[in-house]
Amino acid sequence: EYFFFSFMGSLGSSGINAEYGDPYKFIPFRIYTDMHERYIQRPFKPINDDVLTTLGDLLHKCIPASVEETGNSEEPFKVRKGVTLKIQGVEPPLVTPVQWLSEHLSHADNFLYIVVLGINQEAPVKPARPVVAETAEDS
Repeated sequence: EYFFFSFMGSLGSSGINAEYGDPYKFIPFRIYTDMHERYIQRPFKPINDDVLTTLGDLLHKCIPASVEETGNSEEPFKVRKGVTLKIQGVEPPLVTPVQWLSEHLSHADNFLYIVVLGINQEAPVKPARPVVAETAEDS
């Protein structure tokens, strides 16, 4: 119990009063793709320059091959053709604030689990940990 509350305290409020309440300093998330055996996880701030960051911002930062820029300020990103995005079984709009997703769609361990399928195999993906290649001994 102590570990849980000390961990959640480290995510704690940043002190900025946002539209959706006080945001966390960082959003705990994991992105699973069909390209890697491991998940993508890194610190992600729900607010940049007093503006709520969106799911599109998160995907653009972590998996740029999954979204494309539209040039529209109201909807700056759209999911690339053939890519499927799911959080808790739903496909939220890319303009959804990550803070809101974290508060409403996080798993019981407080991580926001995102599944992205159908990414072009040749497109750049930034995994959190290096993908380990099989050795002759593993075969």
